[in-house]
Order: sequence, then C-alpha cells, then structure tokens
Amino acid sequence: MLRTTRSQSRNSLTVVSSTKTCGTQPSWLTHDSASRTLYCLDEFNYGAGGTLSTYSASSSGTLTQTSKINIPGNGVHSTLYGGPDGRSFQAIAH
Repeated sequence: MLRTTRSQSRNSLTVVSSTKTCGTQPSWLTHDSASRTLYCLDEFNYGAGGTLSTYSASSSGTLTQTSKINIPGNGVHSTLYGGPDGRSFQAIAH
C-alpha cells in the first residue's frame, strides 16, 4: 500500500492518500519532486518479472495512478537521471 503523508507538526504525520495498486510486493519508491511523480516498483508479477507504476501527486498529496507496465526482472531499487539535453531516464536494479 502506498501512502503519502504531510507533516502536521514536528512530531506527527497524517495519511492524506493511500492506494493498493502498485502490486503485491512493492519494493522501492522513487519520487521526482520536479514533476510531482511517484514511481513504485513491485518485484512480483506472477512469474513474469515485475511492474513499474507511476502516480501523480497533487499539491494536497492525493495520488492518482497514471500508468503501470510490466518490466523484465524483479526490480528492487531505482534512480532517476537525465542528460544535458533534458531527457530523463530511470535505472532499475534487479
């Protein structure tokens, strides 16, 4: 289950959105603050590798799933990177 939180004070957090659409074994979250996109890797897809789901996060923290794709292997870590031409990529470790 994915949950986004926001700070109410220095010592507490409140759930503002949650979803169970990433998969049965989510393994890693990557957040792109520039685009307000959350990437969720799920390492289990019934023998077919894993999945990568993307969510847009509103200014209030509400998550909306924007895509879900099958990926080869079973991703357990990812990072975003980009080149000088403005294109961006995601590297996934399996």
